[in-house]
Amino acid sequence: MKPLISICIPAYNQVDNIKQLLNSIKEQTFRDFEVIVSDDSPGNEVENAIKLENWGFKIVYYRNELAKGSPGNWNNAISKAKGSWIKLMHHDDWFEYPNSIEQFVNAINNQPDAKFFFCGTWIFDTQKNEKYRYKPSKLKFEHVSERPAELFHANVIGAPTTTLIHKDIQERYDENLIWLVDIEYYSRLICKYGVAKITEALIATSAEQPNQLTSSLKDNKHVELKEYFYCYNKLSKVFNASNRSILRQRMLFLLQHYKVETINEIRNSGFKGKIPFFVQAYCFISIINNTLARKILGKWLQFQLS
Repeated sequence: MKPLISICIPAYNQVDNIKQLLNSIKEQTFRDFEVIVSDDSPGNEVENAIKLENWGFKIVYYRNELAKGSPGNWNNAISKAKGSWIKLMHHDDWFEYPNSIEQFVNAINNQPDAKFFFCGTWIFDTQKNEKYRYKPSKLKFEHVSERPAELFHANVIGAPTTTLIHKDIQERYDENLIWLVDIEYYSRLICKYGVAKITEALIATSAEQPNQLTSSLKDNKHVELKEYFYCYNKLSKVFNASNRSILRQRMLFLLQHYKVETINEIRNSGFKGKIPFFVQAYCFISIINNTLARKILGKWLQFQLS
């Protein structure tokens, strides 16, 4: 019999973190789930930690002969799922309460038409040794529901582990992306399926860890330029005019933040696709007067959003 929920764990080393996650699963009051681990680790430490301990539930373990990387390993774990709902859990996150999964199931039952849920998050700052709860305001949620491009200004959904996704959703994380991979994915899903919010913070995650991928990519000019331009070209086919304008506004901010004035700077990031016309215009005017370029493009974007 197929389980209701597939808990999919893309693993890479960090055995202690994986044990913390598995222990939080062990405590869950709701038990109609399967656990899938897709392991990218070069050694067998994760496999041993899983197989040499009695967790009280079955774990289906897969060793990747060739590491798939992030987010390829996320997609691989999801592809193995047999449940009606997909619960992706990164190896350094965990369920905050014994009834966390039960509350996800309650949300499913209370909103039977929804296919894409997300919950609030408890965030543990490892540098400050502090814990705080994050959940988007009602207004922010409404904005993102109507205009998913707002996620590129502020990711109010959070990490993929906040989400619960129905098996009917066949879209997967874009493996061409790293920095914007979750935001781009959420944007596509909201446009097609909408999104439902679970107010409670049901999962917890660690922030500011030195080994986290997001820490190494933050404020990386080349990565951000390449991925924003890639996302714009891809999502322009999905977004309506309002959402395209919101994303353009974010890209203009990025050009100003990194003091980009020429097309070559964008090409040097590794982006090989089509440069949007408004960016070409911005760079052309910047050669003459950077302040003027900001004013003209800024007014143009304000007009589009009004």
